[in-house]
Amino acid sequence: MISEVAIEQRDTGISVLYDDHAVRRQVLFVSTNPRFRTHIHPLNAPGSECAMTRFRPVDHPWQYGVFFGLNEVNGYNFWCCGDAVYPPEVMGVMRRRPPATIQSAGHAVEISLVNDWLRPDGGPVLEEQQTIRIPAQDFENSYSVDISWQLRASHGDIVIGASDYGGLAARLVGARTTKCHWSSDGRTGDNCAEQPARWVSVAQPVDGVGIWSRETRDTYAYAGLAIFDHPDNFRFPNRWRVDNDGMINPAPALAGEFSILNGSALSLRYRLFVFTGTGDPAQIEDAYSIWSAQ
Repeated sequence: MISEVAIEQRDTGISVLYDDHAVRRQVLFVSTNPRFRTHIHPLNAPGSECAMTRFRPVDHPWQYGVFFGLNEVNGYNFWCCGDAVYPPEVMGVMRRRPPATIQSAGHAVEISLVNDWLRPDGGPVLEEQQTIRIPAQDFENSYSVDISWQLRASHGDIVIGASDYGGLAARLVGARTTKCHWSSDGRTGDNCAEQPARWVSVAQPVDGVGIWSRETRDTYAYAGLAIFDHPDNFRFPNRWRVDNDGMINPAPALAGEFSILNGSALSLRYRLFVFTGTGDPAQIEDAYSIWSAQ
């Protein structure tokens, strides 16, 4: 059943909702809390309001569900910003420009947010824009979220240094021993790390998901997501950060340093394909093929 989508604005962000028969359920929440960077949390498992994402886990408190960040931006760090991991003289600041721009009709919700990336002294480094679009769809077993990311060099040339991580990232609940990865090139588990791929997925057991049975007890509670890297994106197919805790991240900087010249912008397109189960590579590839051809 195709369900229409709607929004509910709150003091700390924007909740995206859909109608499930007589019940209105949350798909995801986009945080606009000025205390934190812009991020999505929770991202809920299909057909439920069970949170798949993890917010500022104790092992990596700079990970925010689904989020963006970069290391070595003109020498400043915008990956761990907000947490005292690096010396204060290199810690960048992300400051959101209110208000968010919201377009909401039954057939789709689109949320656009602009953030200024600043030096520790408050001077500007670049302008970031995130656009999140959720179309009307059947949310019961899987759903999709489109994300566009633009970095604009409005204050001089930008040099992003080589790094093992950086860009769009997603961290789910679950343990190191229960994570499940697939990639578009047929790799599994930790073998997906640092390899080029059109998409990579991660799945974990999620509290509240599924129906237990003796036959399915090992996998019944799994839900996950795949990040799709668009063929038009810079350095496609990108190499991926897949860390020990299951975070996935298509990372352009894994292939080395790159620049954005003054007055120009880097624009990237992604899709989150959210599913129940541990992930079916054929289903994910079919969804990717349809999206990438649009």
